[in-house]
Amino acid sequence: YTPVLSGTNGGGSAGGRGGSIIRIVALELEMDGQLSANGQSVSSGHGGGGSGGSIWVTAQDILKGSGSLHARGGDGGSTASGGGSGGRIALLTAGVNIFHGKYHATGGSGPGGAGGAGSIFLQHTDNNKVTDVLVIDNGNRQEDIYFTLNEGQDTEFQELHLNNMVKFDIPTDNQARRLNIHKLIGDGSALLHVHANQTYLVDQDGEQNETTSKIPANIKID
Repeated sequence: YTPVLSGTNGGGSAGGRGGSIIRIVALELEMDGQLSANGQSVSSGHGGGGSGGSIWVTAQDILKGSGSLHARGGDGGSTASGGGSGGRIALLTAGVNIFHGKYHATGGSGPGGAGGAGSIFLQHTDNNKVTDVLVIDNGNRQEDIYFTLNEGQDTEFQELHLNNMVKFDIPTDNQARRLNIHKLIGDGSALLHVHANQTYLVDQDGEQNETTSKIPANIKID
């Protein structure tokens, strides 16, 4: 999960610029400020907001601080202009992780509709044990825009967080796909959409092929 693309410019004659690319690699890293790869908002004129860019941070020994990482979509301008989609944030750590900051990758707003949610990926390696966490937050945008996860045919996360009315699925391309979510966390407002030829394993207990806890999301099965 390696975000390396800049955001795209918003549509229209005065669309906002897409967010930038930020890449940081360090042995020890303290973040107390703000990293921003936001898409540009349009304050006036006819243009959509730019989409968020990419932030990819790797701290190999120590990560600490209380800063914030932003890859939001920009807001659209007047009339039918829409907001840009959120960007991608990835934070990879090993050893000591005492970072207490915040992450933001929601889409922008606009008269023509809100942009889709971006993603936040957190990976921590400790004594060769890798924990992968994916966070998707739609910011309560009531739009019929899906976050589609396209990271291969067999994908696994220790935790998947779905919040604030996000709609989540994986590609519908007639390939057999499998998503293994060890723990699903959310506020109960999200939609988990399972298409044909797809397998979702959620909150498995490791011994029986059955769920063992209440799933905090709505489920739609084609």
